[in-house]
Amino acid sequence: MVMDEFQGAGNEICCQRWHFSETIAVDADKDQIVGKGEKAEFVMKCFANGENLAIDLSRTPISRHYNLLSERSCAGISARNGNSI
Repeated sequence: MVMDEFQGAGNEICCQRWHFSETIAVDADKDQIVGKGEKAEFVMKCFANGENLAIDLSRTPISRHYNLLSERSCAGISARNGNSI
């Protein structure tokens, strides 16, 4: 289990994104991300104040090696108030 927490007093938009390995297939399933690789499977859920957060699954640019740009699956969450993530 991995846990991460944001705390803040401002009224700004806060985003967090996760890029996945090229060897892991990821799919959105309701309010979670399901991932499956050759040796591992996982479910990713995000919560704020006891409520599920919507997770956006998209393809975004990533460079794993210098000057080698590609696109990979990326999961992201965002909220306007830092206290809510």
